[in-house]
Amino acid sequence: MSQKFTNNTGLSLFAQVYLATDHYDHADAGLSATSLLKPMKQVILGHRVPKELRIVDVSDLIPSRNGSSIHDGFERAWNDPRLAETLESLGIPAAAAKKVRVNPTKEEVAKGGIIPVYMEQRLHKVVHGIRVTGKFDAVVNGEVEDLKNTSTWKYMSGKDEDYIMQGSIYRWLGPDIITKDWMNLTFNFTDYNNAQARSVEGYPPAKMLTKRLHLHSYEQTEAFVSQRVADLIRLKDADESLMPPCSDKDLWRKETQWRYYKNKAKAFEPGARSTKNFDNAHDAAILLSKDGNVGIVVERRGEVTACKYCPAFLVCKQKDALIASGDLIV
Repeated sequence: MSQKFTNNTGLSLFAQVYLATDHYDHADAGLSATSLLKPMKQVILGHRVPKELRIVDVSDLIPSRNGSSIHDGFERAWNDPRLAETLESLGIPAAAAKKVRVNPTKEEVAKGGIIPVYMEQRLHKVVHGIRVTGKFDAVVNGEVEDLKNTSTWKYMSGKDEDYIMQGSIYRWLGPDIITKDWMNLTFNFTDYNNAQARSVEGYPPAKMLTKRLHLHSYEQTEAFVSQRVADLIRLKDADESLMPPCSDKDLWRKETQWRYYKNKAKAFEPGARSTKNFDNAHDAAILLSKDGNVGIVVERRGEVTACKYCPAFLVCKQKDALIASGDLIV
């Protein structure tokens, strides 16, 4: 049975078809680099949800489909017959621009005299009998390129480890074409705000920018992939209780807050607003002391949001516990 969709926001059929159409090559993907980086529960339990129960609202697919469209635009630009002319307009010498070949054959590369560029190529290796694959966005003259359509928060969090490992897996899969030990990570921010760029410390300075990240060694990457595949095989049919729980990072947990209520009674009223919120217990305690200790400070762990988008949502018991504790609001 194919994927079923709802249309809770009343989009026209014109828009629905765009959102419901998936161009991803699922049949060839096998165990992808991105899957290796996902929480283990998401990968394993997600496959246990019957297809007929995987009902998605088309509006939830807007970020994914828009991101795919931007990726397609990058690929079309590099495959445009006027590429050499475009490169020259960007300051690339004419002689070099004419040497650029997109997705060249092995024979062309062996002959030499060209600058190879590879677009959207899927690479693969077999690990513990499992086909591990990775489809990079581009490799330009040995440098792997990755485009992320994401929020400014992702950039400001400074958590680049998953990006680095993804690029490292691509290099491990294709060391013959990815020859540099760094990657270029280009962010296209989906929620960019010019006013915040001028006033918020650490906010990205432009709507689109590139960051260079150093890749892990070939050996370190191979060890990670081998262990991850082995763990997935071992836990494939195991009870959820035997799987590592999703971490706060996996769950996209917000920062813990210390909420100060000058009126103690308010702290126990559902939905009541606190007098002031703090990101650390020390500052909250100072205000409490200044007010003569008449109030109360309540530590509130940050809410989690990743569960709402997880394919394992229907069968995951950790999600049930998070709902019961109030950490996950659905």
